[in-house]
Amino acid sequence: MKRIYIFLTTLIRGIGGGHIYTLNKIHFLEKRGYATQFIHANVLQGIINITELAIYENNYDEALQYPCYAFSKKRQKEVLNKLLSMIPLGYDEYIIESQTIPCSTWGELLAAKLPKGKNFVYLLGEHIKIENTRMYEFFRFKLERKELVGIDTLSLKSLFSAWYKIGQNQNYSLPAYCTNVLSKEHYPQLSLIPQSDYTIGFVGRIDKLFVMKSLCNILRFVTVHSDKTFTLLFIGGSTNKKAENKIREYFKDIANVKIYITGLLFPIPVDLVQKGDVYLSTAGSCKISQELGKVTISHDGHDAMPIGLFRITTQHSLFRDKSEKPLDLIELLDSILIKKQYVNQNVDIDAVLSKYDFDYSSHMDFLESSSKELKYFDIASASMSWQEHIKYDGAALLGIQMNNKLFNIISLPYRLKMRFFKK
Repeated sequence: MKRIYIFLTTLIRGIGGGHIYTLNKIHFLEKRGYATQFIHANVLQGIINITELAIYENNYDEALQYPCYAFSKKRQKEVLNKLLSMIPLGYDEYIIESQTIPCSTWGELLAAKLPKGKNFVYLLGEHIKIENTRMYEFFRFKLERKELVGIDTLSLKSLFSAWYKIGQNQNYSLPAYCTNVLSKEHYPQLSLIPQSDYTIGFVGRIDKLFVMKSLCNILRFVTVHSDKTFTLLFIGGSTNKKAENKIREYFKDIANVKIYITGLLFPIPVDLVQKGDVYLSTAGSCKISQELGKVTISHDGHDAMPIGLFRITTQHSLFRDKSEKPLDLIELLDSILIKKQYVNQNVDIDAVLSKYDFDYSSHMDFLESSSKELKYFDIASASMSWQEHIKYDGAALLGIQMNNKLFNIISLPYRLKMRFFKK
């Protein structure tokens, strides 16, 4: 049987866990005889940092940023035809993996048009919620068919939280392995990283909410310990230079703090990660530093507060358990850096790197257990909530690019306030 697996997502530029997971799974599937395709929304500016994805640069439609029902029937048909033109014919089975909520709606329309089409909704987002009644009915439909999965045991509970108390037997989650970003290749600018008494590291995009929120507490911490010097090492970057500028601006008058930002980086040299004394991360990024023996503070994807020391005091990297309370970052840094209650470990680097041949058999087993009935939900006729009208009507009136620019300008003061001053 000839089968093709199609990834439907928003991002291709920059670097994130979703990019790396998808590339890993492409490799896994192709080794097992699947053809693959990658279709995206071309969100954000800048280069495609993961070069293997560059072949898919022109496989996009910006409408994937929005649910299909945000557009007229005529426009839906135009987008659907364009997406279909990117998918090769001649396969016996078509599996679509929709990685975002908007993409899940287009994935359902696509699956209905393809031979033995299946829309497998695997939500990679940390902040996911159902916007309207019809979307709730859609996701209940997908849940009952075992075609809806999250990346964490709390993902689907979060998705349905305002609508439905999901049972444990339907709380489906699958791992999105994306920690194979390390390389033994030397980091050429290693000598440029400022030397300090302590180096506090971050791994991943610097525009994450937890990064911005943690800066307030780090500022308080370094002010209390003014007799010590600190380097804030950001292993990562953002396609939005404003995030980097804000970080530098925040600490520009703090004499005992120096900033080093690598910019978007793939793969990540091991010797670069080894420079840190402690790391602050969330989701899959926690594993990168933790597996190299570094004490790593994981952060919750909802409130951006520390969960605990990953694989020391907590096993959670994205969402805390009900029994876990938000922790104080200042107290954690004090216990690690000043009191030395937790220390970094020496690890076998070759052993760490040898584990990066990920097996997604659990994904394929889950798909095999899903409904075989070729049945699809009429999501194209959903009615938008008033919140969605605010978000999406501008796209219909002004065009997607202009709407995005206008939204970013209008929301910038609010987003900056939330990032820097929310406590």
